[in-house]
Amino acid sequence: MLGLYVTLCSREKYMLLFKKNSSKNASVIVDSFTKRFTWRLASLIFTFISLILISFQAFSAAVELVADINTDGSGYPSFPANFTEFNGKLYFEADNGTSGRELFVYDGSNPPSLVDDIRSGTGGSIPKYLTVFNGKLYFQANNGVNGVELYVYDGSNLPSLVADIFSGSVGSTPKYLTVFNGELYFSANDGVKGIELYKYDGSTTPSLVADIYSGATSSTPEYLTIFNNKLYFSADDGVNGTELYEYDGSTSPNIAVDIVSGANPSYPDSLTVLNNKLYFVAFGSGYELFEYDGINPPASVAGTNNANFLTAFNNELYFNVYGASVGYELYKYDGNNPVSLVYDINSGLSDSNPANLKVFNSKLYFSADDGTNGIELFEYDGSAQPSLVADINSGPNNSNPTHLAVFNNKFYFQADSDNNNEELYEYDGTNPPSLTADINGDTAASYPQYFTEFNGKLYFSADDGNHGKELFEYDGITSSSLVADIRGGSSPSDPTYLTVFNNKLYFSANDGTNGFELFEYDGTNSPSLVADIRSGTSGSYPKYLTVFNNKLYFQADDTAGIELYEYDGTGSPTLVDDIYTGVNGSSPTHLTVFNNKLYFSADDGTSGTELYEYDGTSSPTLVADINSGSSASSPSYLTVFNNKLYFQADDGINGEELYEYDGVNPPSLKADIYSGSQNSYPSYLTVFDGKLYFQADDGTNGAELYEYDGTNPPSLLADIKSGSGSSFLAYLTVFDNRLYFQANDGVNGTELY
Repeated sequence: MLGLYVTLCSREKYMLLFKKNSSKNASVIVDSFTKRFTWRLASLIFTFISLILISFQAFSAAVELVADINTDGSGYPSFPANFTEFNGKLYFEADNGTSGRELFVYDGSNPPSLVDDIRSGTGGSIPKYLTVFNGKLYFQANNGVNGVELYVYDGSNLPSLVADIFSGSVGSTPKYLTVFNGELYFSANDGVKGIELYKYDGSTTPSLVADIYSGATSSTPEYLTIFNNKLYFSADDGVNGTELYEYDGSTSPNIAVDIVSGANPSYPDSLTVLNNKLYFVAFGSGYELFEYDGINPPASVAGTNNANFLTAFNNELYFNVYGASVGYELYKYDGNNPVSLVYDINSGLSDSNPANLKVFNSKLYFSADDGTNGIELFEYDGSAQPSLVADINSGPNNSNPTHLAVFNNKFYFQADSDNNNEELYEYDGTNPPSLTADINGDTAASYPQYFTEFNGKLYFSADDGNHGKELFEYDGITSSSLVADIRGGSSPSDPTYLTVFNNKLYFSANDGTNGFELFEYDGTNSPSLVADIRSGTSGSYPKYLTVFNNKLYFQADDTAGIELYEYDGTGSPTLVDDIYTGVNGSSPTHLTVFNNKLYFSADDGTSGTELYEYDGTSSPTLVADINSGSSASSPSYLTVFNNKLYFQADDGINGEELYEYDGVNPPSLKADIYSGSQNSYPSYLTVFDGKLYFQADDGTNGAELYEYDGTNPPSLLADIKSGSGSSFLAYLTVFDNRLYFQANDGVNGTELY
């Protein structure tokens, strides 16, 4: 029904367009729309029927009710929606029958709970566009006084109003929240200039980027997407209709291309970045897929109406799309030749619906239904036809493989077999996948997660059906076993953030009495509580564990906000310092050891997120306010090289560039690789053979490999993908006196270098 509603709304848009244009142009547009509408309606009905059929096969056995959120006895559903992960929890909007639609949180163990009744009573604040930025959760909500405005939630204190952009009770209705260049961008209406593009740095009041449609009329920016270090979106300037716009973060947004020339709109949507090109659907000669390299005009790709599940493999674009004679199947596009069907996996008009596409061991893996074996794991080597890896849940039933992890050169995942439901499986890439252990001996699922190696064993959390989610271990040979039932009975302790320190395994867990706190395990005796940092049942939620000076440092909240804590392995953990005084919290991140000090990013509430240092004795101090004032430089990728600390930062003038710090003098800009206010985004900083290597974009050669010897300016080592395209190297790793990394040369696809 939602798909039908959206389609009907689109029809309204085109009827309006019909009135604006001449009868000849309008008839062409309406005719194109009629074809598209008929096709989409048929597709919707077919998909709806398919979902019903699938539900009888898969859902009856695997889906369980998490909680009956609306228990007012009316029988009215809670309609949970807008699921977003933040701080290791799932946040969403729902209606409990008492508070209206409000923000809820679910930790994976306990029943979902109301975060806050933002709009007190049964009215509901209706939170939407949940987005994580600067370690906080931002969203749109209505408190019943200020209208729909921007809200922020730090995970501890109650959500609060960021700003009343449209003063009064009307509301600015912020939408399409997107993080770009260290700031939060969104569309909003201040009541004077209409719906336009806004930005927020996390400290000062949100500000208007530009009045694209001058005056009180709205340009209505939508589908905000980052591509080539720019922000792209659709907007209407009142002259060219709704077209594709770009914004570099400094100059005013401008129209990237007028796809339908003149005042007629193309309505670009579904913006997606892949292989250094921007793909989107727009109205050209009907709604079709376009590709854009950031320089030449976008070109339509034939035979790609409403393509989805786009994934790069072997330098080609793979996706699920509808074929008139085969239904929804796997297609590919190499950027040059016509779109082609890879194979009709579910022969005829029936759909195989390939999904969850992922590259592993130089092959493309995905789930699909061949019409005989149900939804199972398939693989494709790029030449032969896709093949079934194994019919894990034999017959037409679905195994639905998920939660992938690598351990001991094997591939681990969760799957639903004939008798075991969702359990832990392993696959070596050659032999058929095998059940590692039926942790939950009956037909229920164990849901193994958080795999961590310690003392030559694999540790993880899982549910055996009797103890709830607890800590398990696996030696790679014998069956998995329960380490301890930390929270006695069937309730889970839900161990997370597993980290090795001082020959022990540390993690956060809930014993049912103290809430989520720090636990330790020596590999022999039962895990034990280190300390109840936040007294009572609430828990301090320790996170981001890092070792420095023979101590364990981490982020925790004892009711005074999220701050830095330390633990020496014997006494109780202690607060290092209340950097952001009060209950707000400085949220320390990027913890790195340099010159016998601990460096990290933090926000003191005055200078924004900047670089801090801690000597292990005195209070942490601000190294420098690189982006002066309350704006943040957001230091990241902290790396030690040549007795100096290197990192990426933004001084507000030169964009995100490479900085160095010698531990004495103020941090300095090492090189403005992408000159001006543009960002080179130096990342994946790695030391090898006496030099510092990293990825950066100089604005000419794309994102490529750079080297720095500590004396001369950083230089481009190789333009792996020649021209302005980027090789997008990643995962720089030193092994056997060589530097290995992943890169794409534009010919061989993403390979090992």
